[in-house]
This record gives sequence, structure tokens and C-alpha cells, in this order.
Amino acid sequence: MKIIKDKSSRVEIKLNDPFLVAGLWKKMGFKYEQKAGSLTYFLGQKVGKFPFATKAQPSTFLVNYESTEVKGYLKGLPKFRNSSNVEGYLHKHFKKSYSYGFLRASEVVEANQGDCTEHSVLFSAINRNRGVPTRIIHGIFVDLKTRKAFGHAWNMAYENGKWAVFDAALGAYAKNGFYLPLLYIDREDMGYKRPLTMDTFATLPSEIILYQ
Repeated sequence: MKIIKDKSSRVEIKLNDPFLVAGLWKKMGFKYEQKAGSLTYFLGQKVGKFPFATKAQPSTFLVNYESTEVKGYLKGLPKFRNSSNVEGYLHKHFKKSYSYGFLRASEVVEANQGDCTEHSVLFSAINRNRGVPTRIIHGIFVDLKTRKAFGHAWNMAYENGKWAVFDAALGAYAKNGFYLPLLYIDREDMGYKRPLTMDTFATLPSEIILYQ
């Protein structure tokens, strides 16, 4: 990540398909500028809206919270008052590991470990079982403490009349940076990995420039 001293507080990302990301940012109500091959995101923004229905979601192939494995796992959990409680519990008790590659919820509870994708899938399973609309987001986390950026997955949940960001993998450390959402998981059937692979390639930034 390149850092340039500038008081404008913005980040520019250069990528193969800016139109795909721009479409998501527009739906989320973000303020941005689009040029050929790049997008500029203005820092300090909060999610104004989200392009999903705010109703309970059924169990899916990916987030199969009604499976025998997940039901058994859920029985052993405490009662959560809100999404923040779920986030804190998983961050503390779910083992961090980079040995897996985007497992289904039933596979996640059997492995009992995983990276940001497994955290986001399990968070979704727990929250959806509670009746809370929850989505998985993929994108970039820009770490202002280490001045590095990396690919990441997190969640957005609809609670108390609004969508909010939750990150069971990073937990409180997320306060040291900010998120750049690039795509959301809108396909959760047996082929959930296929469009994700193609879209990730199209939206993967070739360069990130931070102005601050």
C-alpha cells in the first residue's frame, strides 16, 4: 500500500473492474469518485443503506444453520442478547487457523477453527438462527497501525433498525483501520465458490493509495 501525505483523507484503489465495486458502493450509499480503472473512497463514511431485505433468512447450502451439526453446536452456546455479543464470543472462543478455504457452516463447527471466512460463515449461522438478517462481505481491510492492507471477510447484520458491521475475526482490532467492501455473497447454493472466485479476480485491487 502506498501512502501519500494529504489532508483529503481518501483512498484510491486501482482494479480490473471498477464498475462492479462502484455498483455496490452506490447501493450502500457511499460517497466516491470513479475514473478509468480506479475508484476513490472518502474516509469516515458510515453505511447508509444496504441492498438486502430486512427479513429472516432461511438455512442455505453455505449457511446451513438447520443442519444436524450446526444445531448441535448451537445448543452448547450461551444466549446472546445482540450481534455484538455473538461477535465477542466467536472472537474469544473460535480458534484462528489458515488451514481451510471457505467452509460451509456445518463444516466450520466440525473443524472448530478457521480464518476470516469461517468466522463470517459461523457468525451468519448463529445470527440467522436468532432471526437476525446477516450477510457475508468480502473486501479489503486497511490497517492504519501497520500501514498494510489485506483481503478480508466480515459481516453486516440488521439489528435495531439499521445495518452495522461486525467482525468476529478481528474483533476490537478493527478499530485500527477501515473496511473497503468489494463484493457480497449473494449466492449461497452448491456453487457458492464459483462466482466468488471470478468476482474476486475482477475486484482485486492492483494498487491501493492512501491519502492522509
